[in-house]
Amino acid sequence: MRLSPRERWIGFIATAAAALYVWFTLQPDLLLSNTTTNGGDTGAHVWWPAYLRDHILPKWRLTGWTPDWYAGFPAGVFYFPLPSLLIVFLDVFLPYNVAFKLVTVLGPVMLPVAAYFFAKGIGARW
Repeated sequence: MRLSPRERWIGFIATAAAALYVWFTLQPDLLLSNTTTNGGDTGAHVWWPAYLRDHILPKWRLTGWTPDWYAGFPAGVFYFPLPSLLIVFLDVFLPYNVAFKLVTVLGPVMLPVAAYFFAKGIGARW
């Protein structure tokens, strides 16, 4: 079934409104301030992108062994690397704390957009 241009615009506006609602609910003034993220186990997750930037990427690797925490562990093996790489990339232009917070909220903010594309049938083709 093909949507009319009017229905497409309504879907686009509703999706943009939902994404903006989530963005403003997350208090952008706090997201863009250079303060450390806290809550839950976020303190442990703040460590990984900085370690990736300072120790792993200079060796042209995405994973590696870290001597931190007890006898060490394989860093970067159990988590998807794309968010950490995006944080490292944004860290070139923004303070590290701001880059970390923006990538952290990328999922909730983009969820309405993903739902919109899935509802249009784009997600079903993958």
